[in-house]
Amino acid sequence: MKGTETLPTLAIQAVGVSKRLAGRLVVSGVDLRVPQGSVFGLVGANGAGKTTLLRLLMGWYRPDAGQLTVAGQPMLGETADVRQRMVYVGEDGNAFSRFTVAEMFAYASRLYERWDGERCRRLARALELPAHQRLTRLSAGMRMQVKLAVALSARPSILLLDEPTNGLDPVLHHQFLQLLAQEAADGATLVMATHNLTDVERMVDHIAFMFQGRIVYAGGLDDLRQRVRQVRAVLSAPLPIPLPPDLAACVWDLEQSGRWCTLTVEGPTEPVTAYLRDQGAEALEVVRLDLDELFQHVMQREGYARDGLVLTQSTHL
Repeated sequence: MKGTETLPTLAIQAVGVSKRLAGRLVVSGVDLRVPQGSVFGLVGANGAGKTTLLRLLMGWYRPDAGQLTVAGQPMLGETADVRQRMVYVGEDGNAFSRFTVAEMFAYASRLYERWDGERCRRLARALELPAHQRLTRLSAGMRMQVKLAVALSARPSILLLDEPTNGLDPVLHHQFLQLLAQEAADGATLVMATHNLTDVERMVDHIAFMFQGRIVYAGGLDDLRQRVRQVRAVLSAPLPIPLPPDLAACVWDLEQSGRWCTLTVEGPTEPVTAYLRDQGAEALEVVRLDLDELFQHVMQREGYARDGLVLTQSTHL
């Protein structure tokens, strides 16, 4: 039908998913839609619930409430077929720590039906993985590389990554991201849980921010950048506080230092710039925020903050 919007095919969908661990609500009412073929960033401070959510997606935990669908199948009951197409890379215990690298590859080759032995050999050479070294003797960064080699050799359609660049030196870090970018270019869906915003900004096209077990924003990264911007102005006198109600509803944050004024705005910026001109603004500019700034402002809106050195007067509206 003409004009009908085509909805994206979803690799992962969560509806109202909650999970308690040791009596504590770790994941709370999560709704999540991960488009097939996307590179999806799951961002949050330590303890936000990212790892638990990934383990729910893998089927290692069962949700206490809600529904999970992965690759079109509910993650309930027998999920062996889904797990063949989905691989997790993260700090997931020491079950194989006594294996050598070669033994780890041999075990994985029997575990995954789509195992690509030639790809594994190429990755092992490129990453310079010591075949006869036990995993327990390797550095954390090298163990992560072994896990990535296993994951990529399994030819997954969905790759879940939990802080995948932890422990990597700058050269290996760059190489690691290149391999992930190639996998995404080949059509795999990547979900990267991390607090490394530089990695996320470089790679992802969709993003979700987690706070205290909840998803507080989820959607396209470009959409978020377009929706939340900053208006910076030079004024002859500080702005009166509070702002008019119609502006206060869309201004997240107001910082004033001397004649400089910065407002973080959600939605159209024209009403704010018009108000600033009425207040005698001598210079005005509207700028897009980088991901680190966006994350900080979203978290502040949710009440997450750390005490620190205050250099400007800031009003959270």
